[in-house]
Amino acid sequence: MISPKLSFTILLIDDQPDILKEMFEFFNQHFPYAKVLQTIHPQKVLDIIQNEQPDIILTDWEMPH
Repeated sequence: MISPKLSFTILLIDDQPDILKEMFEFFNQHFPYAKVLQTIHPQKVLDIIQNEQPDIILTDWEMPH
C-alpha cells in the first residue's frame, strides 16, 4: 500500500460519463490522498497534462476525435 504521505495525481479520461464516474469514485475511495482529475473531452487532455502534470494517466483506448 502507498503511504498517505506520498500524494500523487491521477488523470482519468473516458468519453462515457458513467464509466468515468465509477473510476473517479473508485480512486477517491481507495486513494483519498490522491488528487483525481477527470475529463470526457479529449481536446482538453493536453492542457490538463501541462497544467496539472499528473503522475498516472488512465484513458479509454477508443476515444472520439
